[in-house]
Amino acid sequence: MTLERITPQNVCACLPARYASHRLHGKLLFDIGGQSVLERTCRQVLKCKWISRVYILTDHERVANTMSAAGLGDNVEVILNKIRTRNGTERIGRNLSFIPEQFEIIVNIQGDEPFVDPRNIDYVIQKHVAAHSAGSKEKDDIFFSTLHQRITDLDYLQATSCVKIIVNRRNNAMLFTRNVVPWNKDGIVRPGTKYFSCTGLYVYNRSRVEQYIALEDTQHQLEEDVEQMKVLEHGFVIKTFEAPYYNEISVNTVNDYEMLREKYGFTGDSGRASPVSSLSGTISDALVETEDAPWETAM
Repeated sequence: MTLERITPQNVCACLPARYASHRLHGKLLFDIGGQSVLERTCRQVLKCKWISRVYILTDHERVANTMSAAGLGDNVEVILNKIRTRNGTERIGRNLSFIPEQFEIIVNIQGDEPFVDPRNIDYVIQKHVAAHSAGSKEKDDIFFSTLHQRITDLDYLQATSCVKIIVNRRNNAMLFTRNVVPWNKDGIVRPGTKYFSCTGLYVYNRSRVEQYIALEDTQHQLEEDVEQMKVLEHGFVIKTFEAPYYNEISVNTVNDYEMLREKYGFTGDSGRASPVSSLSGTISDALVETEDAPWETAM
């Protein structure tokens, strides 16, 4: 795989959109400046130069109806599938049969990132493809590529909603955790220490998405509810690069939501965006009837 061969026509984005988020129920439909969190995220993704199609993968009619009525254009498709999944990558894997095989690269973008910078998305796609070039010694072990950035807010550093990361000198992830790392024997947060968080951007080769759902769940993945640890615990490589542009936080808590609205000058309440009955998009027939109840873990 080389940059010369891969074109945007081979790259799609998938936005896992589980309605019943464990930490903040219905957050994807919360209003930010007249658009839902999920719609705003999708519109940011559509600005990417390296992505030709966007799939919104949801388990709930309310999300499907709202997004289909948002007028997002022909390059966005909503897939409604009520199958239960533990995390976003698994949701993509369970819907992979509805995504055309021309898409050799799949970008997993968390649906709760309304201010994600499209330049970061394009950057990590190119870094991922370059890492799979003919001269790469570790290309066969790379499972996916992502970005990280420095944490400067001490409150955010200590929040369990923030997944921290340790990176080695080869731009390989060593650890993902909700705990503060690196830690020290004095048990204190040192202002001079460089702390990094991961971003909600994951670039996969299509075959790796299939492989992810076939892998057995692992101890640290389940204990911390951190899907990346499943990959590391099975011995694969996760490439991670420092984000070239600031990557805004995702909406995990009410505090996150209120902070983002205030920071970007939007008003409104924390109610859900109202679904509209007129559907202008496409709802796939990828519907698996299951009990409509929240899963135990976050999206």
